[in-house]
Amino acid sequence: MRHGELPIDALEGGIGKYIGQVYYAGHGLLPATIYPHRNVAVSIYGRRLYFKEYIKILCTNHPKKFYWSRVNFNDSVDPVMKDAVKGGFQDGYNLFIGTMNHEWL
Repeated sequence: MRHGELPIDALEGGIGKYIGQVYYAGHGLLPATIYPHRNVAVSIYGRRLYFKEYIKILCTNHPKKFYWSRVNFNDSVDPVMKDAVKGGFQDGYNLFIGTMNHEWL
């Protein structure tokens, strides 16, 4: 995303929000929510972090193949996780794209 430019094939993660990644120096790639109307991406690494650069946005020609599913994190082999989209890594662990209720902005 260059200065608020939104690719036409960007995957919307909610109304006015897009799915992406940010690079957090020394820690790796983190999943992020991108708010193009504010030119910012938000991620969590122990606290809420705001990014204005080093942002990647998830794009696809097949948006209907993406959908949200509930995951039971108490079940270490939840079958839903086999189709989960990897969103980054942190300290040697894979991070996946997800959704939750929040008001960050």
